[in-house]
Amino acid sequence: MEIPVIKFGGGSAGAVEIPDSFAARKYNGALVHQVVCANFANAREGNRAQKTRAEVSHTTRKLFRQKGSGRARGGMSSSPIRRGGGRAFPSRPDENFKQKIPRRMFRAAMAVVFSQMLRENRIAVVDVLAMDAPKTREFAKHLTAMKISGRPILLVDTEIDEKVALSARNLPYVRYCPLNALLPADLGADKIVITGRAVKLCAEYCCRTERTAPKLGKEKEDAALALIKAESGKLSSAEIAGKIGDEDSTFSPTCKMLAKLQKRGEICPAKLAGKTVWFFGKIKS
Repeated sequence: MEIPVIKFGGGSAGAVEIPDSFAARKYNGALVHQVVCANFANAREGNRAQKTRAEVSHTTRKLFRQKGSGRARGGMSSSPIRRGGGRAFPSRPDENFKQKIPRRMFRAAMAVVFSQMLRENRIAVVDVLAMDAPKTREFAKHLTAMKISGRPILLVDTEIDEKVALSARNLPYVRYCPLNALLPADLGADKIVITGRAVKLCAEYCCRTERTAPKLGKEKEDAALALIKAESGKLSSAEIAGKIGDEDSTFSPTCKMLAKLQKRGEICPAKLAGKTVWFFGKIKS
């Protein structure tokens, strides 16, 4: 899908190509709701505290006599069932509200919200967000020239430009956000002004699939064992990957192979000089 790009300050600047898997997703309200609620929960601070029955101020006087009243034996006035007593399950400042968001779910939610905003014409892609000097009036003129209206307005770029940040901070309806801090809830602004490079990076991140690293064969495994035996305690995982010819740039297959050999008890890792090196056999304690 091609999205038109406008110049910062008015005028056309061509178009940017975005994959349909990012810009033409069907809206999924349940997914967006779950991810947004999890984001809000993760930003929540435990700033409330209640007292237990051991912490409340109470009298130690016996409330009424033990026998003869016909009532049950009275406990302490700090009991949770009495007025002014402590809470049975009190809230604590260290309460954990964190919710785990799977990576694929977060990426899908970002793509879904972006697609919906694009269908509603609430996204404007600009070539660049830059100012010659921090001038709020000039910045507002640029927004007017680009026909950007609505409250609030979200500006998104790959990194924060100090002059743009100083120009926009006095406009109460404008928020400037770097791409690495962008959340699905932020995309609910009335208008989003995002740079072309930020759109490309966001689409690349959200449409990326998890790549399964290939397994190394028996020959590579024997070569790694022989190498570790010859230079025990001198080689890290990256050095072993380079010597046995692991072509993967992340040397993930080698790491998986070493973990398998460690599980079988043939090699053992240890920390030396701040890096993990591999020993042949087990280290005697």
